[in-house]
Amino acid sequence: MKRIFQILIATLTASLLFSSCSAKAKTLETEPMTEDHEGSTAMGYDPFSLLTIDGDYTLTAEAGFRSDFFESYECQSTGYMLDSIVRYILRVNDVDTSEFEFDSETGAFVMRSDDEEDVRKAAEILTREINRDEVLIAAMESDEVREELEMSQKISDTVSKILSESEEPLSAEEFLEQFNALYTDD
Repeated sequence: MKRIFQILIATLTASLLFSSCSAKAKTLETEPMTEDHEGSTAMGYDPFSLLTIDGDYTLTAEAGFRSDFFESYECQSTGYMLDSIVRYILRVNDVDTSEFEFDSETGAFVMRSDDEEDVRKAAEILTREINRDEVLIAAMESDEVREELEMSQKISDTVSKILSESEEPLSAEEFLEQFNALYTDD
């Protein structure tokens, strides 16, 4: 429920309504993430950054990665979308993700572990694979990504229904009450 609430807040405040992707794609170039994070050591794995914080290793990427690619599918490049793509890439490359903690948000992909070697191995695979159009195209058809797209569409449809049927502005509590009454996580 925490994730649904975060998506709702981001959807409302940023006026981002997710949509399912169409079947078209095009080849585009990527932009690297170069920002360093205060109080940590960052190592670049384009478009990811590997942060070391208090003995933990965190792989991050900002939402908006290859936004033109995702726009060609008529959807957003969110942290949740990157999370599902990363899970797909790691799965098809036989990487055991059981030791990773995924904690993505709308605005950023986040994956943590206390095992430096595992995180570096994953970062190297992801850096090599995520910038390849054929990998992203295959990921968009994967169960991991399709599930994320379907949930995002369901949330979008529910939000749209509430907003279109509301004659007066709703408080956050009223909105959440209506959302919870309409939305079911099948």
